[in-house]
Amino acid sequence: MSTATIQSSPLVESFPHIPVANTLGAWLIAVAAVFLLNGLLFHQAYRYFREYLGDRRFLKVWVVIVVILQTFVSALIFHTTWVYWIQSYWDPTNIFLGKSIWSINVLPIVSSITAISSQLFFIRRLWLFAPSFKPIAAIVFVLNLANLGCFTALSVRMFVEPSLISQASNKLSSNEKWAWYAAIATGVQMAGDIILTAALFYVFRKSRTGLGHTDSMLEVMIAYVVGTGAVNGLGHIVTIVLSLACPHNWIYGLFGCIDIKLYAIGFLVALDSRKFLAMTRCTTGAKDPNALPS
Repeated sequence: MSTATIQSSPLVESFPHIPVANTLGAWLIAVAAVFLLNGLLFHQAYRYFREYLGDRRFLKVWVVIVVILQTFVSALIFHTTWVYWIQSYWDPTNIFLGKSIWSINVLPIVSSITAISSQLFFIRRLWLFAPSFKPIAAIVFVLNLANLGCFTALSVRMFVEPSLISQASNKLSSNEKWAWYAAIATGVQMAGDIILTAALFYVFRKSRTGLGHTDSMLEVMIAYVVGTGAVNGLGHIVTIVLSLACPHNWIYGLFGCIDIKLYAIGFLVALDSRKFLAMTRCTTGAKDPNALPS
């Protein structure tokens, strides 16, 4: 088939505004990014089970659940890419005119559950470390549930939509509505993260004792909390801005997928760093890493 024939095809002319680079191309980059981060997650999990054999059983189960959920998210992203890039290779219009596949439809709700499974660790830490901040921890938990509610609504909407685009207007109108769901859900999650980071920062700052080693440990914990919150916050801001500014492509989904992985990485880093923190505060008598809030 000649180039002229392809360019004059009515089907191609019906949606010339849809570039593959920032839709399927962005999703392909997401596959590479999430599997790279998943490999890092496996390494952290291996290090955890090697270094903390005596940890409480519920923490070990928690780590296993987080790793399984994160791997399932990676599998969903890969399956979506496989179907649209490989199985539908000779039918490139399927992604826009056909009904969206199940893996991308369930991805929002599964991703939200996965992020919450990691965030619950820090909510629990605030709940145990500062009993007076239990109402704040409860608010953060409710915001996480609100995020889950938004993404659940998005998943349901994706299942009932006939296709990614409105064939009457030749625009990604459905995808634009999905972007609004993602922006609201991410905004709610970011609000919860900001509140949680600020609360932990305040609690750790107020816990200063004036003893050098104890305060050094707290400085490390403060730096970690602020750094983790800043990275996740930056990822949320990028996702929100892109979903509102460029709702017709999937670039915001790329950053959303990376955000999900960062939650689990932060969770396992917090667990794996307890021995280092215990060594930092050894002169205070708390040499057991399990004595730290976990």
